[in-house]
Amino acid sequence: MIFSKRIIKLLSIVVLSLFFVSACSFQSTNPEELTPEEDLMGIKLNISSTVDNFIENEAFDKNFFKNWCSENNIKLLLNQDNKVVLESKSTNNEGSDSPTVLLNCEFNKKQTLDEQKTAFSTVLYLLSHNEDNSNIKALFTCNFDDRFSAIQSIDDEYLSSDYVINIIGSEKTYFYTNNASCNDYVFTKELHSVKPSCGNAYELSIKNLRGANSGDTTLHPNPIKIIGDFLAFAKSQGCIIELISFEGGEISCNYPTNATAKFLINDNDITKFERWYENSYDRFESQYESVEPDFEYNFTEIEKPEMVISQDDSTGIFTFIYTMINGVYSKAEGNIDATSSISTISTENQELRVETCLRSLTPEVLEDMKVAFTTISGLNDISFKNVHQTNSWSIDENASIIKTFEKLFNDIGSKKIKKKASMYTTSLNFITKNHPESEIISISVNFDKGIKEVLVIQNFIVSLSNNSENTNNTESE
Repeated sequence: MIFSKRIIKLLSIVVLSLFFVSACSFQSTNPEELTPEEDLMGIKLNISSTVDNFIENEAFDKNFFKNWCSENNIKLLLNQDNKVVLESKSTNNEGSDSPTVLLNCEFNKKQTLDEQKTAFSTVLYLLSHNEDNSNIKALFTCNFDDRFSAIQSIDDEYLSSDYVINIIGSEKTYFYTNNASCNDYVFTKELHSVKPSCGNAYELSIKNLRGANSGDTTLHPNPIKIIGDFLAFAKSQGCIIELISFEGGEISCNYPTNATAKFLINDNDITKFERWYENSYDRFESQYESVEPDFEYNFTEIEKPEMVISQDDSTGIFTFIYTMINGVYSKAEGNIDATSSISTISTENQELRVETCLRSLTPEVLEDMKVAFTTISGLNDISFKNVHQTNSWSIDENASIIKTFEKLFNDIGSKKIKKKASMYTTSLNFITKNHPESEIISISVNFDKGIKEVLVIQNFIVSLSNNSENTNNTESE
C-alpha cells in the first residue's frame, strides 16, 4: 500500500513537471494554445540565462537578438554591444499612419536580476504579439555606470516616436512621475609624505558590504564615512595618528562596499583605541547586521612602512570626511528629496581624491547642496569640481497619458496605481531633450499577481492603432 502511494505520488510529480514545461516553453508550443500569462512566463523562463549573461558581461549578446528577431519576424534595426533597437510592424500596417510607440528598457545594476528579466520579457512579449496596426520600436541599452553613454551615442532617428513607454521591473506597480538629477563631484588635495614618528601600524577595515546604486534609499552603511568619523573621534580624544593610506569604494554612483584605513598610533593609545573599536563594532552590528549579514569589520596590526602622510594632512582628511554631507540631505512632505553619498576615497600618488554623488528631485535643493560643498571645501582647503551631471526628468501627474493608463487599469478591475518619485536617474531626459513632443510614461511591472500591467500596455498600443484607423476611415468618407 505504501509502495503504491509512492508510485502514485511520483507519477503525479512527473505529470505536473511535463505540464509546466509544455506551458512555459514558447518555442516548443504553439502560442495560440497558451494563455497570455503562460506565454509571458514562458518567455521569461527562456531568456533567464541570457539576461544573466547580459549583466555578468555588461554587454548584450548580439547573436541572441539576431536569432530571436529571425524566429519572431521582428526587424533588427541596430545590434551593438551596449544598444539594440528592434521594430515590429503588423502585416496589416502597410500604408498606415498609426502612431509610433517606443518601448524603452534599460539594463543596469539598480534593479534585481529578476526585475530586469521581468522588464525584458515584457518588451519581447509586446513586440512578438503585435497583431494590430501598431508601429512598435524597442530600445535596449546598457547603463552599468549610470552615465547613459549608450543612449547619448545613439542616432536620433531611433528615438523619434509619438509615445514612449519606459518599462521597469519592480516588486510593485507604480507610475513614476519624477526621477532625480545626479551630480558627481571630485574633491582633491595634495598630500605630503614624511617619515613615521610614532608607534606601530594598524589597519581598520570594513568589507564585504552589498553596495547598491546610491539612488536606492533603503538602509546602507557607508564604510568610508564610518571609518573617517572613527578616526576623527580618536584624534579629538588626543590620539596622535599618522595616516598611511585611506582607500575605499568602486564607482561614483554606488554606495561603497568596502573601505580600509592604514595608520600609525602611539603604543600608549592602543588600549583605548581597541576599546573604541569594540564599541564601534557593536554599534555597526546592532544597526546594520539585518541588512549586511556578511559584513567584516576588523582592526589588525600590520607592518610599519617607511613613509606616512603628515599629521597635518592626516588630520585634514579626518576633518573633511567628518564634515562631509552623507545620507539624506532634505525631505519634502515626508519623502526624501535630496541625498549625498561619499562614493570613493583614495590617497594614492600623494593626492587625496574623494568622489561624492549628489541626487535631488528639486533643482533649488541641488544648488543649496553645491553651496554647502563650497563651504566645506573652503574650510578644509580642498578643491572640488563637477565631473558629471545627469538632469532630472518629470511629468505632470495629471498628464493625459497617465489618465489614459489609469482608465485602462480601472477597466480591468485593478486597484488605483500609485504615482511615485524616484531617486534613481533615468534615460528619459535624453529622449525628451531632442523630442519634447513625445508623450512619455514610466511604469513598473511585476508578475506576482498576474500580468495586468502588460495587458494594459498592450491595450494602450492597440487603442492608438484603432483610433488612427477610425480617423482614417472618417476622413475617407
